[in-house]
Amino acid sequence: MMIIKKVALKNIKSYGEDVIEFQEGITSIHGLNGAGKSTVLESIGYALFDSLPYNQSEFVRKGEKSGEIVVTIVGMDDLEYTITRKCGSSQSYTIRGGNGIQMEGKEYVGTMLCDILGYRVPDIGQLRSLFENAVGVLQGTFVSEFLESASKRKSIFDPLLRIDEYNTAHKNLLQLKNYVKGSIDEMEKKISYLEGKCEPRESLILEKEGLTGHVSLLKKERLDKNEQIQLALKEKERYDAIESALRDLESKRKVTFTDAQNKRAYIERIKAELKKSEEAMGKLKQNEAAYRLYSSKMAEKEALEKQRLERDSIITKINFVKNSIAEMKGRLGECERSIKEMDQFEAEIKTLEPLVVEQEKLDTEMERFMSEISSRTHELGQLKERMSPLKTVKGNMCPVLSGVECKSVTDLKSYYEAELSRLMALKSGLEAGKKEIADKQKALGNPKLSLNVKKESLKKKAQVTSDHDRLKALMTEKQGEQVKLVSELSTFSSLENQFKTINEELTRLKPAYDEYQQNIRIAGQVAERQKELDIASAALEKKDAELKGLERELEEKKAVYVADAHVAVKSSCEKLRTGLASLGARIDAEESRIKAIDKNLEDIEESLKQMASLKEKRTAEIDYLAFIERARDVIRMAGPEVIRVYIDLISREATGMYCEIAGDHRFEIRWTADYDIILIEDGRERTFRQLSGGEQMSAALAVRLAVLKILTSSDIVFLDEPTQNLDESRRERLAQEIMRIKDFKQMIIISHDDTFNASLENVIEIEKLNGESKVRRRNARPQATLS
Repeated sequence: MMIIKKVALKNIKSYGEDVIEFQEGITSIHGLNGAGKSTVLESIGYALFDSLPYNQSEFVRKGEKSGEIVVTIVGMDDLEYTITRKCGSSQSYTIRGGNGIQMEGKEYVGTMLCDILGYRVPDIGQLRSLFENAVGVLQGTFVSEFLESASKRKSIFDPLLRIDEYNTAHKNLLQLKNYVKGSIDEMEKKISYLEGKCEPRESLILEKEGLTGHVSLLKKERLDKNEQIQLALKEKERYDAIESALRDLESKRKVTFTDAQNKRAYIERIKAELKKSEEAMGKLKQNEAAYRLYSSKMAEKEALEKQRLERDSIITKINFVKNSIAEMKGRLGECERSIKEMDQFEAEIKTLEPLVVEQEKLDTEMERFMSEISSRTHELGQLKERMSPLKTVKGNMCPVLSGVECKSVTDLKSYYEAELSRLMALKSGLEAGKKEIADKQKALGNPKLSLNVKKESLKKKAQVTSDHDRLKALMTEKQGEQVKLVSELSTFSSLENQFKTINEELTRLKPAYDEYQQNIRIAGQVAERQKELDIASAALEKKDAELKGLERELEEKKAVYVADAHVAVKSSCEKLRTGLASLGARIDAEESRIKAIDKNLEDIEESLKQMASLKEKRTAEIDYLAFIERARDVIRMAGPEVIRVYIDLISREATGMYCEIAGDHRFEIRWTADYDIILIEDGRERTFRQLSGGEQMSAALAVRLAVLKILTSSDIVFLDEPTQNLDESRRERLAQEIMRIKDFKQMIIISHDDTFNASLENVIEIEKLNGESKVRRRNARPQATLS
């Protein structure tokens, strides 16, 4: 059972913020035209069925950026759900269930609504069509849709009766039929291709048998040739071994001969080096005394070098002390000049002090003159402002007080002019006094600044005097240090002469020293060279003996080697190898062909299996194609018949409802195949266009309620202005008929007249106050139920 519990509106059309609560049974939403009744139905349609008869931005209250609809329902699963839809600048669509499920977005919310509302439709588009044409037909379209052309009516009601589903199924099966037919054609092509591929099977089998026999013969011939080549290879290997031994012996003889020659050359070189070492030993003895004297003189020179370094250090210290004394003399001169300058400042300060007093008096006078001039300038400005109105005032009227004649002054203009002349003369005198003071200031200069500078300098006099005394004492100390260092320097006066004497002696001894140095290493190699000569002589003797042995063995091997026989056996082996390789190539080629045939036969066997499978599938597809064609014929014939049954059932149900509304059971309603409504009375037929306004409303209501009852399992129905165009008696009968309807758990009637209100407990009044729709509930009488 699906029912609506409440609808909350915020900034929707003429609503500010309000809540409409619903109960089971019949509820009337009553109010004047334009109060906002239909907005409630439009809000339910937009939130639950995605139906809105205009742009959603027009749904928002004027002056607001966005609006919100919140609908609370109990679904077919007896669980409570809240659907929230926002429109305007901020848009969203959500559903939240009591079981904790929450969905967002039109696609997901629409799918969930199709499940919980219980209308048996596949998507939200069908849900929208059902609402607009059956569940919640809006005011103005209740009757008008039946007045449309036949094609327009079919576009409205075909989706409701789901006729298009039969057409879609018939069309989809045509696509499937064409697909299956194409699949069969494709299989025929593959079978034809596989049959051609399998055609050479028998010829390949015969070719394989012939090749297999020939390969056996070739393999036997290869075994015979292998035995022949083994015998030839043994003879060849014997000759190869002798030939290899001859080459090795010849190579060893050459290496040994070359080694012996190298050793002879080495012995000659060692003898020459031994002779050089012996000659170097003689030169060492000849120069030994000069070498030792030179070394002794070098030691003396090193001692003199140390004294020279000590002397140079003293010279550096003397130069440093001299520079320090010169710097101190400069600083002492600066201190003495500063002290003399400060003594002069003390005398000048006594002269500057009376001038500073005079300067301060002139500054005070200047400030007074400036203040007076400013006051006079201000007074002149005020006077000129007062004189300005006199240009427009006649007689002796006061320029300040309007309409007042001045009694104390006979001529105000002359008075102000005299006062102006006086102030200007006074200001000129002050300007002259100011100039005189300025001239005196310029002549005097700025003795105050000079006085302050000199006093600031005198603050440093004590420090300068102290620095002078300290520098004088330090300079005396440095002068004593200088005398001491000069005395130490005098002890090194003969040092340069000593250097000269030593250097002359070293120059004389240097050639003998250098020659001694050059021969020390060579002279030390006499024993080493003699030992090397002995070892090399012994090695040469051994090599000569080894060379003789190799030459003797080489002659023995040459005696047993026959070169022509060796060449003949090599040629025989090569011919046998070539024949064997040719046999192997022929065997490999024919075995490769056998493998290729085997692969072809495997492929053919696989193709035979594929062909059998394809033929089996082709048979199944042919049977399936026949089934599809039969199914299309059934659907093509069944669709119109099902629709005819629906229209007949709806016509019967609508006839009963119309007769109850009209209070006359002589009528019959027939809903035609093109969805026109025919009213039959005593055998006379009238089309919907031929009916009066009241008859059209009654007939349209009867058909729509019958559609809702027959095609859906809906528990709720909305009627927007159902009594429009009905006379009083028809309105009352319609109200009574609606009260007897038992097929809906909840019926919501929207109307501006109060025909229903007297019979209902649930009456919701909508009124518009200051342009805003307001909701209030009124209890008319005990609850009317639909069960």
